[in-house]
Amino acid sequence: MLPNDPAMLLSVVNTYLRDEYDSLAELCYTLSAPRAALEEKLASLGYVYDEAENRFVYREKEEIMNDCLFCKIAAGEIPSKKLYEDELCCAFYDIAPQAPVHFLVIPKAHVASCAEVDGGNSAIVAHLFEVIAKLAKEQGLASYRVVSNVGEQAGQSVPHLHFHVLAGRDMTWPPG
Repeated sequence: MLPNDPAMLLSVVNTYLRDEYDSLAELCYTLSAPRAALEEKLASLGYVYDEAENRFVYREKEEIMNDCLFCKIAAGEIPSKKLYEDELCCAFYDIAPQAPVHFLVIPKAHVASCAEVDGGNSAIVAHLFEVIAKLAKEQGLASYRVVSNVGEQAGQSVPHLHFHVLAGRDMTWPPG
């Protein structure tokens, strides 16, 4: 049985394809899993099946990739001080830190902001928060702030969903 969580599904399917099955059709037949449903679920995260590689690979729209700073960082086209990376997201240190600890966690699939989160991509947001919790624990952070700005007036300077994780100083309220 295949997992419902898209991040886990991607990992399981690619592992099966790498280690046990010669094609997606063979995998779907063996598991009695509808190919269209599998492809649709992973496509919602920006992944498509590449027959030549026999695995799901991340494919973003070229026009977004060409214009989006964070898409380029996620693709490795622009260097960053990466803290974490998996098939769905990456985390890296902010180039203009606002606290002693300040890193960002972004999805690899392009989502402009929290305003674009919907039923088709909300699982990626849950995965981002799992990664934030994991990284905070690894860094020994008992107290931290997670921020996501939506729109220019709120301070969003890069139109790609991202979460700032700040720690190591007292955080004032209200912010900004």
